[in-house]
Amino acid sequence: MSQSNWGEFLFGSIVAILMAPFYLTAIILYSPIYILRTLSGLVANPSGKDEKIESDEYRTKHHIPDNDKKWNDYGEYLNSKTWKSKRSAVLERANGKCEVSSCSREAKEVHHKRYPKNLGYEELGDLKAVCKRCHSEMHPEKPDRYTE
Repeated sequence: MSQSNWGEFLFGSIVAILMAPFYLTAIILYSPIYILRTLSGLVANPSGKDEKIESDEYRTKHHIPDNDKKWNDYGEYLNSKTWKSKRSAVLERANGKCEVSSCSREAKEVHHKRYPKNLGYEELGDLKAVCKRCHSEMHPEKPDRYTE
């Protein structure tokens, strides 16, 4: 090694030796906390239900139905109070404007970015306010559905 490389090596070694007690202290202090948090997360929900969906705050924020309502089909769901409140919240969030980045038209529809396993349990972030034109571009398989 050249003299400059030895200097860098020596400096790095000294810094590592000086910092080791701080790293070890952090590991010793925080490892039990991490382990307890992990274990409590594993045993805190023995029912197997999704606690996030069960919380009142989450259910209110995303307009999740109070009961375990299941809709028979998509059309029935679109006529439900749950969908109407979600739709209204999404259109309000968008200030009535299409949320497609290159568009500034008025949004009158709400698009599912992805469909949930159970209708009514989608998060508002999975819904997008769109104009009819953009919605038709998102669904080329349904050309008549979205004509203006």
